[in-house]
Amino acid sequence: MEQESNCIGRKMKTNRKIQLSILLGILAALLWSIADMLLVGFTFTIQPEKYSKFVATLPENINSDLAILMLDGSATRLMYGVYLATFSVFLYLLSVYGIYKLLPKSKISTLAVLALFIGYATSPVGHTGFAYIGLLAKSLQTTNTEIIATQTALLKQFETLLNAHWIVSISCSALGWLLVFISSLRRKFLTKTSALFNPILIAPLIAFSASFFPNSLVAVLFGCACLNISQLLFFSYLFINIIKQNNDIH
Repeated sequence: MEQESNCIGRKMKTNRKIQLSILLGILAALLWSIADMLLVGFTFTIQPEKYSKFVATLPENINSDLAILMLDGSATRLMYGVYLATFSVFLYLLSVYGIYKLLPKSKISTLAVLALFIGYATSPVGHTGFAYIGLLAKSLQTTNTEIIATQTALLKQFETLLNAHWIVSISCSALGWLLVFISSLRRKFLTKTSALFNPILIAPLIAFSASFFPNSLVAVLFGCACLNISQLLFFSYLFINIIKQNNDIH
């Protein structure tokens, strides 16, 4: 009887750890969604002629769309877009524990968790890279032609830095969520319907829907934060179902 009681106690303690881990995932996704909106949530397509003179000064090898994307944002807004993300990424890393515990034990699950961890770990530099480019582009507007060449070269270096980390982060995250999706279909992962809330499905759906309204600020905000919003929905779904299952047991 005592042994059974200890077993139940350990199980409840483990469940609380999983709940906390998933809850941290919800908080991380919320903070990163806000950070995305602060950093790149701009509708520059409304007035393409607004920065035509600035674009004309840029070399052909510079991504002009990326260079003007954040020009309407204040330096403070861009900086807070970075702070919210970089100082909360540890919450995403801790959320991986809950996903690992909920997945069936298999090689696919292990690879999924590893991919998600790498994706989260490399995301801050990719995210901050946008701020580097945005802040430098703002300074380029007020500089003289004698030093613009060196600054545009620096802008290109920041873009390379951004792309390298962003590609790794997005690729690993996509791989991780795809493997979680496969695990959801092959074996029970909390509930079978969890596959429907997987970010590998929800994020492209949000981005695709938002693309039809390029001049809508709301659509742009949701589109730029589609990955983190989809993770917010997924973690929220998991948390609700964990609570529900625990209540059913008791």
